[in-house]
Amino acid sequence: MEGKFIDLLGQKQINENKGQWAVGPLNPIVIGAAGDSHRRHKCLEWLDKQAPRSALCVSFGTTTSLTDDQIIELAIGLEQSKVPFVWVLRDADRGDIFAGDEEVRRTQLPKGYEDRVRGMGMSERLVPTD
Repeated sequence: MEGKFIDLLGQKQINENKGQWAVGPLNPIVIGAAGDSHRRHKCLEWLDKQAPRSALCVSFGTTTSLTDDQIIELAIGLEQSKVPFVWVLRDADRGDIFAGDEEVRRTQLPKGYEDRVRGMGMSERLVPTD
């Protein structure tokens, strides 16, 4: 949404006591794959199948990194919530990003986690941002 429109929505006389959040863009992103030039990213296809406004998007961006313990707690919370979700779990999540650890690692989710949440949620390493 355009910034001026968001500002207009936030005016007190229009939306008193109602929060406003800018979410998106969630435009039809196309992945250029050989022989399938109109295939959308799998997380967008999955979101299309969910009830409107029912799914949670969990992403901490690039300025925050989570420790292994925090990732495990978040995974357990998402699983127990029974709320549909897309979780952007970056390989850079490793605690202290300034500690000089050169090794890039993949965070380990609890054993069997992805099987248990299949259909209810998705943990993705990379999602479309445009």
